[in-house]
Amino acid sequence: MTFTAENLGAGLLTLLIGFLIVGAVVAMSVASSHRRRRKTLVLDVVDRLSLGWVFLCGVGVLLAVFQALTMKTISLDQPVLDRAKASTPDNCDFAGAEGGTELDCYGAVVNPPVGAQILMLISGVLLLVCSASIAWAIHVAAQRAALGAPFDATVPRVFVATAIIVMSTAVIGGILRQVGMTVAAQALPQTDDAFIPFELSVPVWPFAVGVGCFALAAIFRHGSRLQGEKEQLEKETEGLV
Repeated sequence: MTFTAENLGAGLLTLLIGFLIVGAVVAMSVASSHRRRRKTLVLDVVDRLSLGWVFLCGVGVLLAVFQALTMKTISLDQPVLDRAKASTPDNCDFAGAEGGTELDCYGAVVNPPVGAQILMLISGVLLLVCSASIAWAIHVAAQRAALGAPFDATVPRVFVATAIIVMSTAVIGGILRQVGMTVAAQALPQTDDAFIPFELSVPVWPFAVGVGCFALAAIFRHGSRLQGEKEQLEKETEGLV
């Protein structure tokens, strides 16, 4: 997660508020566990933090939609920004003054095409869904463990679904983000013979996370099978006695 601020003090204050919120959630979880005399303190904390992250992702989706409807700028990543600066006239001080698509002095495209804004919105939502799916899988696993059923059949199914969601949303969202930025950069007034190509890259980390989720699903499924065999053996033993 990245915070943007006009100065160092504002940025540090934002980080401090974030840490205080996390600390408050942890403190409330600890107090609740002690009050109920539960023996699953760590699981309770993990459960609440993961649910809180899912909630923040939902808020992030609303903010992304609001930003797409109200803000007429798209910030460019450094590789796209470098190509845009090399291909466009240097008039950033007056960017957007006449309602046209221009590059401002902060590396953002002012008044970008609607198509680029839609691509950036979809990309942001997909990446938030990716993050929320991981937090939801952690919530399900922690909740089932706290209830005394760590190898419940729901847990491996959730991890399999999370692996598929992460690999699809992160890859598609990342590509759409690159396409949206390039479309916005191509809409800028360019010098003669200038051209901004599409340079697309596929991130590797979603596949690593996906493999990890598949591995966890296999482990929990194996544990569920062993637990079932143990319970069956105990029943047969009781019958002999």
